Amino acid sequence: MNRKAFLIGSPMIKGDSDYLPGVTPDIVNMKNHLFSNKGGAWDNHEIVIFENPSRDDLFSKIRGNYDFAIIQYSGHGFEHENTGTTININPYENVSLNEIHNLMDCPKRYYFIDCCRGIVPEEFRRSTKLFSAMESDDSRIRMAYKTKYKNILSSCEKGTSIIYSCGLNESADEDDRGLGGIFSLGYFLSANSIRNIPEDKYYSIKNIFELARERMKNDYPMTDQNPMMKPERRNRYFPFLI
Repeated sequence: MNRKAFLIGSPMIKGDSDYLPGVTPDIVNMKNHLFSNKGGAWDNHEIVIFENPSRDDLFSKIRGNYDFAIIQYSGHGFEHENTGTTININPYENVSLNEIHNLMDCPKRYYFIDCCRGIVPEEFRRSTKLFSAMESDDSRIRMAYKTKYKNILSSCEKGTSIIYSCGLNESADEDDRGLGGIFSLGYFLSANSIRNIPEDKYYSIKNIFELARERMKNDYPMTDQNPMMKPERRNRYFPFLI
């Protein structure tokens, strides 16, 4: 199975007013999760990490044919009235999710987008502003997890699943300790709290989404942020924790 995870972190420039210290932890948490056995035992060559990338670099590395792809984004973003959800990949360039979507020939996709989604007019051009992979490295164990992950993925219907950290025209908050976006942090902590998954069971991206949404509301009761998942008519959601 040809699978690829593209983890895009855009913290902007350290010291600037729009710098986001929580972006790096978000990306590290996803990488460590995917690399872990329970995250699917992904290999290093299957994971591509970007930090404040240029459009050219991003497009050249994402473009391709895949059986399954994960796109994670953490940083600033907005909802463009013409192009939809748009992310600020560096201080000077934006990319819409539609542009990224069109770069790939891929029947199964999972997007995890942690950014603000305020609606902005056409003339807007740029932004204004805990895991430790301690599981066994034994190759036979990793291969068993990898096989389980791929078998689950093969049984899932084709389609694109998208998780947003906030609703339309909302802001996405960061943890004030610099641990990451409050929804991303809740997502990974929710997954990390689960132990002893039976061999024939798994937790889907939707299962963890529901746990994370509740956790975020409990941990940050003052937030007005409302995570959302694009509605889908499917029987089996993509795996997140095995």
